[in-house]
Amino acid sequence: MAQEKQSAELRLKLKVRDNYAKFKETWLKLSPAELIDRCEELEAVTRMAETLPSAVSEEDAEYLLHFKNPLEVVSDAWVSRNGIDTLVVDDEMSHLLWSLRDRGDAEDYYETEDDDPEQKEVQAEKETNEMLLAEDAIQTTAYIVGAPDCCSGAEQLGNMLGMLGADVMDEDIYHDEDEHPKMNM
Repeated sequence: MAQEKQSAELRLKLKVRDNYAKFKETWLKLSPAELIDRCEELEAVTRMAETLPSAVSEEDAEYLLHFKNPLEVVSDAWVSRNGIDTLVVDDEMSHLLWSLRDRGDAEDYYETEDDDPEQKEVQAEKETNEMLLAEDAIQTTAYIVGAPDCCSGAEQLGNMLGMLGADVMDEDIYHDEDEHPKMNM
């Protein structure tokens, strides 16, 4: 078990080092004015690159390894929580890391290792379809409850089928008996 902890911590240390190298590469391409505008980012990322690898627990390391850029995740969280002028204290860093894991919402804002654009598209389509199905269920239920008595079962079914997939209920399907078209035989 101690080997797993060392392994996760070592992998995170290497990943943070690579993340920091990519940040530096980006910064070197910026103009002096852009660097001044991003000084808070530079300070936070540099401070976290130095502090993070030795401040994580096994659980922290495993969690952060799910992100493509754990250095960015922690740096942003640190700045939003403490600003850049706050000294990094072990207790505060531990609480920050615990808070990231506990809230579990960083995955919504930062790219993870298992992010697959195709999979995200499939998931978004699935969520849209589920939302449409729920909407259809509500609309057809509302229609059944308020369906005009003058319509035959076939007409009511036709009206309900016409509603499926529609974003807005069709006002023409709700009517009074005196508005019902007269059938000539």
